[in-house]
Amino acid sequence: MAKLQLLNAGGSSYYLSGKWSVGVYLNRTNNSAVLIDSGPNAAFAKALDQMITNQGYSVGAIVNTHGHAQQCGGNEYFQDRYPNIRIYSSELAAPFVQYPWLERQCAAGEAILLDEHEAGKRTVTDIFSYEDGPVDINGNAFMIVTLPGHCTGMIGIITPDNVMYCSDALFGHQTLERQKLLYFNDIKSTRATFNKLRKYDVSAFVLNHGGIYTDVSPLIEEHIERLEQGLQHIEELVREKPKTYEQIVSEVQLYYEIEDNHVAYAAVCAIVRTLLTELKRLRRIDCYVETGLLFIKGSQANESVARTAKS
Repeated sequence: MAKLQLLNAGGSSYYLSGKWSVGVYLNRTNNSAVLIDSGPNAAFAKALDQMITNQGYSVGAIVNTHGHAQQCGGNEYFQDRYPNIRIYSSELAAPFVQYPWLERQCAAGEAILLDEHEAGKRTVTDIFSYEDGPVDINGNAFMIVTLPGHCTGMIGIITPDNVMYCSDALFGHQTLERQKLLYFNDIKSTRATFNKLRKYDVSAFVLNHGGIYTDVSPLIEEHIERLEQGLQHIEELVREKPKTYEQIVSEVQLYYEIEDNHVAYAAVCAIVRTLLTELKRLRRIDCYVETGLLFIKGSQANESVARTAKS
């Protein structure tokens, strides 16, 4: 693991350098730290813990922004290390934080491609309603911001320094350069979250994959453009000829030159399903069943059904 650094985002608010910009709020009155997420695994958590300990602090609480492994994979290490630690989560994300295997079971058809799920359990000690509002964490006044779209129950958090940790609501420029397809599970909610983020007047935004930004408006526009490109590409794929879900996934994987392995394929499957759902919601495509589920451009599906009925 590359040497990590604790970088200042303003006042007592920090974030970790590297691939995962885990948030750290240092309470100087009681020498305790509040983490915004815990990182992907125990090795990462141990390195983070050592860094915090070297500065004279101990970890008193973790706020998990959502239930993906990259956000809560370090929880068990910290719970073993600090038996009295408080673990916070929204009511919608808490089941996924506590039971890691739920995410795999919700992967629908892709679950067969994934490795055996984790059997462990992470304890969430404090669950708050999925709504915007203040919350006291270890004597610190934070603000919870609901950020739906990427996954179930995701939240952001604003520290007393007016720094917003946005989790995976947005991805940094380096991630956008590497990944042409972005993982969201509800595009309508994602657009609402983008509009919401535009309105916040905070001193800095910290992205879990991307680090710190003082202005996310250009980044939001880039995300919207990227999502629309994905929608247009799939719409074009079914314009002339009906295609099955599997055919669309295969063509998307080829078009974006995504490597051939079962993990990447499962991710593409999930992303394509989200894009198809949004196109169907907007009535830009339709679908019908004819020895399988077929997707087609707009109202052409009704014509295809009529032709099938006559034959």
